[in-house]
Amino acid sequence: MLEGVRTQLEVADFLGYGDKREYKELYRQLKSIEQKTAHGKSGKGWFDKITQQLADELASILKQKRELSNEKRSACR
Repeated sequence: MLEGVRTQLEVADFLGYGDKREYKELYRQLKSIEQKTAHGKSGKGWFDKITQQLADELASILKQKRELSNEKRSACR
């Protein structure tokens, strides 16, 4: 599951949705999750909280990218 999260972050980053500064915190949190869940450790409640924070942050980045794209299209009309 965490590898999938990392892949999604890398794809979004590669496609230019946001910049390195925006992703720095997401990667830091993901690394923390990976460390806390290594070797079969659970951390269920904490994991759920961080997962939601990651999802919210990524959604915010994607929303900003869409809004900028829409503004550019409107300006070209």
